[in-house]
Amino acid sequence: MTNKYLNINLFEQIVTIFSGFVIKPAYMLLSLILISLIYKNNSKDLKTLYLGLIFFLLGETACAINYIFTSGNNEFLEILHDLGMVFIGIYIPMGLFHFVDYNIFCKTCPKRSEYPNLNKWLLPLSFSIISFIPLTHDIVPTSILMCIFGAQTCFSSTLFVQIIEIRVFPIIAICSFLLSIAKFQFFFVGFGFMSFSLFRFFLTYSFINSPVWSNFWEEITELILITSLAILLWTFKNKYEYSSIYKFDKFFSKKS
Repeated sequence: MTNKYLNINLFEQIVTIFSGFVIKPAYMLLSLILISLIYKNNSKDLKTLYLGLIFFLLGETACAINYIFTSGNNEFLEILHDLGMVFIGIYIPMGLFHFVDYNIFCKTCPKRSEYPNLNKWLLPLSFSIISFIPLTHDIVPTSILMCIFGAQTCFSSTLFVQIIEIRVFPIIAICSFLLSIAKFQFFFVGFGFMSFSLFRFFLTYSFINSPVWSNFWEEITELILITSLAILLWTFKNKYEYSSIYKFDKFFSKKS
């Protein structure tokens, strides 16, 4: 894999700096705040969200260390970053499922009965098929050098990293979806690996010659995800029937 040099304009240099030093710290800080607010709550949905945020923050920390100290060239740190995004793709949907299931829908819905239903097969099989998308594309390792305000930076996606992202992860997703037919919890494992693999696949190959925008859209998507989660927790902070969420109420309530 040879390095390709790419000239980027001033606006793209600003976008790169904004992505790495404004957007990323913003959602990392917001993640830390959410973790500190819900860590003592033992409800199933918030505990699951908590685990997702922990793994996500660890992964983003690995990403930041990789970018600052190795210019993004450490494969081990990049895989840790990937796994952080995979786990938030597992735990956040799982937490939201428990939240909706126990706080919005009734607890005696027909879906809770033991008779077989179409969804038990339809969703896992459908997502298994979708997970094949990255497997049908050739692996194209990339390494692009660019100058950002006088500092040389390399955006790379190595053969090893891409094998993990668009070969190993989709296979794990497919196996997990098929296992979820027998044990539902595997569905979220499959969803985490599938969603990240597709997300990274489409960004990488949509912007294969413009990594500035691939990086920007990844960062802005993560900011939207964490912000949306914060808004959701704010919206329902007084509607939990099973917990007062002391820390949460104390943080947001105003003294009369």
